[in-house]
Amino acid sequence: MSSSDRGIVSGTIALAVCQVGCIAALVFLSHDPETQVAHLAALAMVSHIPYIALIVLVTRVGVPIRIWPVLAISLCMRLMLVAAPPVFSDDVYRYEWDGKVTGAGYNPYDHAPADPELAFLRDDGWKQINNRDLRTPYPPAAQAVFLCLGRVASFSTTFKLASALADTGVTFLVVLLAGGAWWRRKGRQMLPNTGAAAMAGLVYGFNPLACVETGMSGHLEPFAILPLLLAVYLFGLARPGIRTLASSFFLAVACATKLVPLVLLPAMGRRNRWLWIAVPVLLVAFFAPILDAGTHILESTDAMFRRWEGNAGMFAVVKAAAGQIIGGVANISRPEEMVHLSFMDVPARALQGTFFSLHKDGVFDPSRPGAFSLEDISLFVAKAISAAILLAVIARTYRSRFDPERAALWIMAAFVIVSPVVHPWYLLWVLPFAALRGIWPWPVFSGTLFLAYLPIDEWQLRGVWEAPAWVPWIEYGTLAVSFFIWWYFRPREPEDRRNK
Repeated sequence: MSSSDRGIVSGTIALAVCQVGCIAALVFLSHDPETQVAHLAALAMVSHIPYIALIVLVTRVGVPIRIWPVLAISLCMRLMLVAAPPVFSDDVYRYEWDGKVTGAGYNPYDHAPADPELAFLRDDGWKQINNRDLRTPYPPAAQAVFLCLGRVASFSTTFKLASALADTGVTFLVVLLAGGAWWRRKGRQMLPNTGAAAMAGLVYGFNPLACVETGMSGHLEPFAILPLLLAVYLFGLARPGIRTLASSFFLAVACATKLVPLVLLPAMGRRNRWLWIAVPVLLVAFFAPILDAGTHILESTDAMFRRWEGNAGMFAVVKAAAGQIIGGVANISRPEEMVHLSFMDVPARALQGTFFSLHKDGVFDPSRPGAFSLEDISLFVAKAISAAILLAVIARTYRSRFDPERAALWIMAAFVIVSPVVHPWYLLWVLPFAALRGIWPWPVFSGTLFLAYLPIDEWQLRGVWEAPAWVPWIEYGTLAVSFFIWWYFRPREPEDRRNK
């Protein structure tokens, strides 16, 4: 090995050590009650510098990397973060509560945490739960996970450990899929492209956002993404038979853990139509035990889709434009001012007082049932346009017969971009598929999403969530600039160069 090669290898090791050091510092500082969450978010962002530099070095210089060291370091960083308190999110306390409710013989879809009937279950963790007046939003497979882990002492630590291990499983499947995507024959022997597999594993496994949101915050996403990737992997191997059924089963498990993977059914069903039968049947089986809860199952999901907004990208732009246009036509400017849509009088009156009421959060005027605030109309228009964009992307993947990995990347990316609420951990749905396809702007974007945690200090102090207006501009501006650079410098086919 020449001196230059030794220098490159030493630089690679130094960057990896630097990133692990940033993670260790994050764990250490998170135990200090005097450390502000904003400072921890800044440190998490800094940890993306050695991460991105490592990717660039390995990609541009061609440093050889091995799969097992990548997996081992990925697991190590996640396990280190399990020791840190979940300062960025309190979701793990809601998971613990749901597990306790189910374990006590109650239905979490019938009882909100604030229900006096469940007061005997309250402890210090109950005080950390947000939106205690809402029933659980989590599907039945997630409830099974909460119940099983809820029987273990120190739930938050146990669940974070399980989330870290599940996310390491996600990293392993990314490696497996990346290697399998470049199978090549040599006689009768099948040899995977281990370089591409290790690189994909590094891009996802070393991602600080993925490490923090699983090992430190203990989010549920890996428990859904893991069976989703299993379904994608088995789908690539499947012919009608046992592997098709296995792929359908894991896709149904993913959907019964988080509803998000449902958007992938058209793209995957286009290539294997057995999924159109198997997945709905399995989902009915998963949801059957809780159907007696009626519309309570949808209560929290309805509240989230109807009113919640935060850290949005394209959705916020569309909503602002809709508000300006509608306000200009109606000659009003304040969000609370009312606009009467006479064609909505009949449906609004018919639905009033039901679960599907159009005035759940507004003032119902019997003389003008179709009167809504400018804020509500702008919100509805933005959601309709965003839904149309997402459906268009799904239709594109269906018509073009995209392979499952490419379809998942397109659809999940569209989901994040048009969503009215974008929590940092939502990017976990995109990152594995971006790693498989080599789309590096998404890992760059992940480094900026920690800015979404800046309001936590003020919220804990005053109970007010005030996100700086400049945060989304930095986040989505970085994503846009990164995509422009990626598109401009991406490898092109010879015919593309001639056209240029």
